[in-house]
Order: sequence, then structure tokens, then C-alpha cells
Amino acid sequence: MHAVNNFAVLQVEDELLPGTAETEGRIGTNWAVSAGMTDPARFGEVYKGRSIEVIFPMIDARYVDYFQRVLDEMMNRNQAGYIAMRFSNRSDALLSMYNIEHDLGCAIEVTSLAGLSGNRSWYRWLHQNAVRLGGRPHWGQFNKLSSSATSRLYGDALPRWRGALSRLAGPRATFSNNFTREKGLER
Repeated sequence: MHAVNNFAVLQVEDELLPGTAETEGRIGTNWAVSAGMTDPARFGEVYKGRSIEVIFPMIDARYVDYFQRVLDEMMNRNQAGYIAMRFSNRSDALLSMYNIEHDLGCAIEVTSLAGLSGNRSWYRWLHQNAVRLGGRPHWGQFNKLSSSATSRLYGDALPRWRGALSRLAGPRATFSNNFTREKGLER
């Protein structure tokens, strides 16, 4: 198992965001805490990005394998953006991407400027390789899971989710839409 080097993380944090985070904490919107600046919209042109984020359990090195594949492939792609890696505890929520078989998960997000001609094939490549390694795409970002892939990635949690949804909604289609049907989230 790969462990997060807390000392290295704290050194980077102190370098980028000096202060007393350990005693006082940092409170604010994510981008302001992370970037440490005022609203970027005030600085002129704001560019739109598109992204895919996939979550891997840290039970093995699949997240490292995926990250390395992304680094190797990105040099062959017409894209411009960033790659972020975040770590989070597991969740008991049935359809959480972090409802995983390990206490800690790793999210790898790849972003590129919207409108680049190579984005569609780049995101398809990222998605296919992530799912092949057992990564779970974020529900609100680039996510092309089929019903069978959702079933494979979420296992026993999916029928439990469908049962809870059925008990909540009954025969009404309140929570039904193309996305939920396409992903196999409904009975």
C-alpha cells in the first residue's frame, strides 16, 4: 500500500499557503483557500475548463498506475490544463464515489481548457483507462458509465440504492431522467 507522506504535504502547504493552518485553520471557498487570492473573475478574462475526476481506493497501486498512464499519454494530446490529486476518507453513502473497499481513496482530476479540438478523444481515453482500472468517475463531471459498468463498479451498493429510491419515490418518476436511466441507477 502507498502511504501519503504527511511531512511532504505539510512542507508544500507551508510554502504555498504560509500561516497557522494547524492551529487556526483556513475557512473559505475552496478556490480561495487553495489559491489564496481574491475572486479570479476580477482579474480579466476567465477561461472555462472541462474535467474528469476519478476515484480509486488506496488498497493497491491502481491510482499510481492510472496517474502514470495519464502522464505518459498527455504528451501525445492537444490539451492545456492541470492534474490534481486529492485524498479523502471513505464514505458510507451508497453512490458516493468514495464508497470504496479501503479507508482512504485518491481522486485524480484532469482538466483542460474548454473548446480544444482534442478534448473529446482525451476525455474518452481518460475515462476508459480509469474504468478499466476500477476507477469511479465523478457523477457531476465527464461520466460515460454504462449501466453494466455502474453495476460492476458499485457492486452490492447499487441494488441497495435502487431499493431505497423505489421506497422513496414509489411509482412516481420524480427522480427519473435520462442520466439516471443511462447509468442504471433505477430499477
